[in-house]
Amino acid sequence: MKSTHEKIALKQAINEQMGEHELSSKQLGDLHALLDTGQQASAPQPTLRPWYMVVGMAMVTIFAVLLVTVIPDKPLDMPQLIANEVVRNHMKLKPLEVSTQSLEEVRRHFSKLDFVPINSQNLADAANLIGGRYCSLQGYAAAQLRLMNAQTGTPDTVYQAPYIRETFGELPDVGKNEQPLVVYERGIKVTIWVEKGVLLARTHVDAVK
Repeated sequence: MKSTHEKIALKQAINEQMGEHELSSKQLGDLHALLDTGQQASAPQPTLRPWYMVVGMAMVTIFAVLLVTVIPDKPLDMPQLIANEVVRNHMKLKPLEVSTQSLEEVRRHFSKLDFVPINSQNLADAANLIGGRYCSLQGYAAAQLRLMNAQTGTPDTVYQAPYIRETFGELPDVGKNEQPLVVYERGIKVTIWVEKGVLLARTHVDAVK
């Protein structure tokens, strides 16, 4: 069985290691209590749970506490996540569900959405609309519109989704004279902005980083 001297030494080692990570006195107390409990539980059957197993269990607990209370969460780069999803889908285009140059027809097709696709002031080439299909953006049902790029002869994609601030964070609103974000993903330029309560993200296949 582990001696009292060894238990004290282990607790001192824990205090020294945890001091670098600023654990509270309550958290240290909980760790010590867990260690004492594990050692007491092992006493009736020392051959089945020797002291080094108890130490191992304590160290696993320490690392678990560190992961939860010490290591900070890495902030999400939401614009980059949006660009990554948009470009990934753009590079593997699926067939159009509706082929039309009429935004009104496109809107009728997207009747199951809980928002209305808009004709954005930032889509100067909206007249080059060729159709659309249902898609998703960060888990929200969205519309994928396609515009024919007159320069390349290939389609650009425009994604529209409801702007949920709690999910997407603060994004530029062109209605407040804010400029769209520009993000590059896999060599493709993506512009992201909010307009009339709708989140838009557009690829520009002719723009190379």
